[in-house]
Amino acid sequence: MNPAVYYLSSLETIIPYVPTPIQIGSQVWDQKNLNTAVYRDGTTIPRFGAGSGAAWAALTTGGYRFYSNDSGNANLYGRLYNWYAVNGIDGSGTTKDIAPEGWRVATLGDWQTLSTFYGGNTVSGGPLKEYDSPNFNYWLSPNTGQVPSPNAFRARGGGLAYGSSSAFDNIKVAGYWWPIGATADRQALMLYNSAALNLTSLQGDANRGYSVRLIKEDVTVQGFTVSISDLNALSTTGTGTFGDVPNTPGFIEKGICWSTSSVPNRFVDSFVTADNINKTTYSLTASPLLASTVYYVRAYIKLDATDIRYSTNIVPFTTLSGAPVSISTTAVSNVGSTTATSGGTITDNASYQTTEKGVCWNTTGLPTIANSKTTQGIGGGTFVSSITGLLIATTYYVRSYCTNAAGTFYGNALAPFTTLPSANSKPIFGVYAAYHAYSLRLVGQGYTGFCVRVKRQISGANAFADLRFNGTSLNSTISMDSVVVPVSGTSATTLGQFAAKTGYPNPDGIANNQNIVISTWYDQSGNNKDLVQTVFTGSPWIVTNGNLEIKEGNVAARYAGGQSLNLTDSSIPLNNLSCYVVSNFTLTTANSAAYGLGITSGTNRLLIPRDTAIGYNTLNTFPITGMTANVDRLYELTCGVSTTSGYSNGTQLSPATVTSMSGTSSQIRLGSNGSVVYLNGYIKEAIAIIGDSSTTRTDIETNINTYYSIW
Repeated sequence: MNPAVYYLSSLETIIPYVPTPIQIGSQVWDQKNLNTAVYRDGTTIPRFGAGSGAAWAALTTGGYRFYSNDSGNANLYGRLYNWYAVNGIDGSGTTKDIAPEGWRVATLGDWQTLSTFYGGNTVSGGPLKEYDSPNFNYWLSPNTGQVPSPNAFRARGGGLAYGSSSAFDNIKVAGYWWPIGATADRQALMLYNSAALNLTSLQGDANRGYSVRLIKEDVTVQGFTVSISDLNALSTTGTGTFGDVPNTPGFIEKGICWSTSSVPNRFVDSFVTADNINKTTYSLTASPLLASTVYYVRAYIKLDATDIRYSTNIVPFTTLSGAPVSISTTAVSNVGSTTATSGGTITDNASYQTTEKGVCWNTTGLPTIANSKTTQGIGGGTFVSSITGLLIATTYYVRSYCTNAAGTFYGNALAPFTTLPSANSKPIFGVYAAYHAYSLRLVGQGYTGFCVRVKRQISGANAFADLRFNGTSLNSTISMDSVVVPVSGTSATTLGQFAAKTGYPNPDGIANNQNIVISTWYDQSGNNKDLVQTVFTGSPWIVTNGNLEIKEGNVAARYAGGQSLNLTDSSIPLNNLSCYVVSNFTLTTANSAAYGLGITSGTNRLLIPRDTAIGYNTLNTFPITGMTANVDRLYELTCGVSTTSGYSNGTQLSPATVTSMSGTSSQIRLGSNGSVVYLNGYIKEAIAIIGDSSTTRTDIETNINTYYSIW
């Protein structure tokens, strides 16, 4: 190439043209109008200056002009080429390329794609024009449709050189661009006073001088594919393979990219690059990945900072699970006021050993390791966790967890448990914190006290003894052989002796087969809420004529319409308490009450049941249908902080909820409502659990029904 070329008495230094690439949608455009004096092979393009109008009009080969014959305009707007120059017709018989290597003149289709990206022909001209406010250097005001951002294409109003004369026109008024391959009557047109991009037919004149825009040349990478191997929970290997790579000037980068979206993108998604940029097969590891997750991967090459080519295929894959074969949570035990015990069992994944395990807990449900947790060390197997630092009388949720290289995994969530109100509290059924618990079976885990205090009265002489359960395990009950510890007026050592039952020793020398009543029903919760009755005739029977009271196969306290056991305590809660009463009645008429909590007025109390309903605040809040005399029934009242519900034999009663009462009450009565309504029937147990968890309710229902076979 000659460093200087003489045209029509003017000397011009030939400087190679270097495009300024800008990514717009899927295309890479030159950001300025073409300003070159040579074809790609170095052949010069003739320039036509002042006084050359006739020669310019007669051309059938390529040429160009500066607007107004001023080379300074070329630096601002580019050169104005005739149709022949754009299409490489120089008279040599060989078609030339006016664009440098890797670039080409945009086609009409390229312009249409660009226009579509910016909203279509009626509006795309605005954002394609260079933003020119407030000085209006390249367009006349108002430069309709211009936008300050992204201001990527930066079209300028370079005007035109007429083909039939030496005249120029419309600088800053209009921009005209030749598309390659089109006939001479097709141009791209933008105007200062319109937001449109006109791609329709204009006046056909191949000798007119218009601007030219370049677009990055497509590089076809044949047979460029990606495949995967070595798939696991955290990574996979992606292999990029090339077939023929024609006309590719070289790579600046090659690699793979991946995403959970179906079309991974090197510029926005995860990627990894190869060590070399040769046109050879390469394998790379995609990591880190998430286990059990769908990903998409494809290979790519970068030709320059913005031009990227992707493999012809995108491969979806799902990472393997890193979860252990199994993980379970051990039931909570040893519930105290601030501590409990749980744990779990883990069978490790063969590929991922447990690096940490334990249990986690919170007060809201589905705990994670972001909450409180224990740390038990590495490896699977069975482990025991001591849960500490708990608040008293608070409901907690717990589950096991294990962590390995693939993530953290959790065991089954257990039913919530509630810590005990004090250090002396005994968890009911080994799990649940109670406000009180009265039963003729052992329900308080670790409770070692007595079941009831029994009373015998003969000719006004009273005798008292404390009756023990037959064992120390849960569900231990009482019998005539149960041990009694004399309190006063007796030397008996068993309940049978205390009642002088026929066939038992009679150390007190009294008449056989006495009636024995309950004077104190001890609270098994450890909270010292014992119920007391000082009057013999006001106390329920436990033994009648020397025989233990048995109802439907279980020991029961018998009430005959005038008995009750009572406790006065000003701190008895009216909400956040769930009450469970196992009772039946012997009369088919109304007016019977088994359990009453509250003052003696018609409101602010719990009556379980009262006649044929459960009363909460009012007498007949939750009506019960199908009540049958002499048949055990479980009555339930779950009193939440905000709402309260009633249940009978595990079935929810209507209405579904009522508004909970607030504050506290002052008494508990077992066998009456605190007024004139007394039970004619039997009571086997009455338990009040702290809280109103539905999971706790169903668990306690199951426990009670399993023991008493109620439904």
